[in-house]
Amino acid sequence: LNMKLMLSYTPFQKFAIEQRKKVILGSNWPTFKLGWEHGIPDVFQSKINYLKTLIGIDHNFKLGLLGNSKLNTWYGRYINANSVEYPNFTFFRGTDKYFFSHPLYSFQLLGKTYTSLKSYLSINYVHHFHGGIMKKLPIFKKTKLESVIGGGILLIDDNDFNHGEIYTGIEIP
Repeated sequence: LNMKLMLSYTPFQKFAIEQRKKVILGSNWPTFKLGWEHGIPDVFQSKINYLKTLIGIDHNFKLGLLGNSKLNTWYGRYINANSVEYPNFTFFRGTDKYFFSHPLYSFQLLGKTYTSLKSYLSINYVHHFHGGIMKKLPIFKKTKLESVIGGGILLIDDNDFNHGEIYTGIEIP
């Protein structure tokens, strides 16, 4: 039996009621997340026995006229990993050869897929300039192309694995 619980809280979140709907307007504060995952043995002939905790921060913010930034951070730790089956490992998806994956939830230059059964820290950051740079260049002024930068850090306690990356590019929103 595998139980998961995820709580999230955004301080000072604003909302509006429109007819019968609650519309979230956002907050200047990040969303804090707390997770708990427990593999309970001997229930319905379960073989797994582990306990994992997660702490995360998800934040979208503006940098004036320079555009929007997004940050996604997770720290996870297996408190107890007595019997963990392969589907219950924490995975960090490897890189595709020709396609980019979502930069807030994966890494672009990681190579192979990695797993963790101890503790890990994952930080992903992306900044969209929304035309702040491309619209200043005469050649690109009329195109819908936008510049983007980002990066990521992955620290895994298993085998002391450290990975960092910085990337930049042009995208069509």
